[in-house]
Amino acid sequence: MIYAPRPTSEDLDAKYRYLLPHGPIGVMDPEIPEIDGPRKRQMFVSLRRFLPRHPCRILDYGGGDGRLLEEFVERGDDCYLVDYSVRVIRGVTKLADTLKGVEPGAQFDIIICSHVLEHVFDPLEVLSALRGLLVTGGVLFVEVPLELWRSVPLASEPVTHVNFFSDVSMQYLLARSGYSVARCTIGEMPLSGNRCSVVRAFARNTGRADRLPLNGYSRTLQLISPNLATRVGWLMRQPSRILPAVAHRTSRRHVGA
Repeated sequence: MIYAPRPTSEDLDAKYRYLLPHGPIGVMDPEIPEIDGPRKRQMFVSLRRFLPRHPCRILDYGGGDGRLLEEFVERGDDCYLVDYSVRVIRGVTKLADTLKGVEPGAQFDIIICSHVLEHVFDPLEVLSALRGLLVTGGVLFVEVPLELWRSVPLASEPVTHVNFFSDVSMQYLLARSGYSVARCTIGEMPLSGNRCSVVRAFARNTGRADRLPLNGYSRTLQLISPNLATRVGWLMRQPSRILPAVAHRTSRRHVGA
């Protein structure tokens, strides 16, 4: 699903360039307690088994100041960033503002694309370009918010999230972009003491794309108007939501009585 009316690639580029003088994008303020620790730890642990050698060349596309790479830096990996940020954390090298600025021939073992595809004009184009930067057998990590649940997402501030994904549509997109999908699931992301529903995927550049699955239309309808089986499956994938859901349902019955 996409935002409408559709902003152009130039519109989105202009937005993020406009924001730069008004404050650093995604820069960690040393005076503010860190809120991304559990998130970066979760990503590091999930990617660790895919690390092919030591050190690896790792690229974070759209990673703000590169904070999610901190544990890879500590491990001794060569870490790089593509984003509009002016400052980056120690141990991370900024290559360019956009993929067009990356030096031809650059190759990486791991590419991270965390909470980026919901912002871009053409996710297919972005994922295809990232695949061109992956070594053969290299791994792409993708994570996006899952906002298709019981309603169509309505943003209070336009031109922020312009694409909305399900697990099935993400798998379809990755296959269309030429990847072999190792895993694509619905899960939870820790953030500032809360948990956010996400679609999380791991895909390889094998030189041979997966056969295209269904495009996700029926899955989108299923998430927007979930039946009992879909609701149970949703809760099983996100255990932290089980108790609040039961408490909410119990309180509704109590009020109704």
